[in-house]
Amino acid sequence: MLTRPDTHFSELGTQAIEKGLADPAVSAFYDSIMSTDAVQIQQCLKPFLPHLSLCSDKMPGNAPPPIFYVGKESGQRHLFGEDWASPATPACGLRTPDPDLEKASAEGYRKALEGTPYYATPTRKFRSMANSMKLHSNG
Repeated sequence: MLTRPDTHFSELGTQAIEKGLADPAVSAFYDSIMSTDAVQIQQCLKPFLPHLSLCSDKMPGNAPPPIFYVGKESGQRHLFGEDWASPATPACGLRTPDPDLEKASAEGYRKALEGTPYYATPTRKFRSMANSMKLHSNG
């Protein structure tokens, strides 16, 4: 019997971006970041900030780092909602409301913090779970 792995993301690698197979917004972000020197990085990030979520550069244990900024147009804000993205009493950092997603995202965060670009896409299983979460949060 054929079974699928129990994962939330499939790593595509940066070759997908370099070959023009990625979302145009992802490609623009990647090209901009990769062609900017460290002195200009803050200026380079400005046009992309509404679409990004930013996290700490520290990973406590094997957990993903806490999120400290959620852009107005970021996927996390759309998926988890305004109440999650802008809590009335901010804690020391946000965590996604799904422990499985937190665990699954840790590898991508770890690679990014090591300086390795990480490009992945949600699996069908995760997209179904995300759509279910959106439906439950809207009604």
